[in-house]
Amino acid sequence: MVFLLTFNLIIVSSYRVDNVLKMAKDRISTICIGVGLCLVMSLFVFPNWSGEDLHKSTISKLEGLANSVEGNVYVCETRTAEEYLY
Repeated sequence: MVFLLTFNLIIVSSYRVDNVLKMAKDRISTICIGVGLCLVMSLFVFPNWSGEDLHKSTISKLEGLANSVEGNVYVCETRTAEEYLY
């Protein structure tokens, strides 16, 4: 997918480039740098994906979502049709 996107960006690009291969190499190297940076950040700097931290984070987010939905359902059940009109 990434290489297809790079190919499409080169083909549709509004720049008039004499050396298309150089532009392709530049874009591929930029993609590789971005992928490497993302991997380093997610593995070493912010390793929230591992174990107990991920579990606690997921539970807290799902509980917040459940509370929000529960509150909206309560409000909808307690209102009458006339309150919705005004």
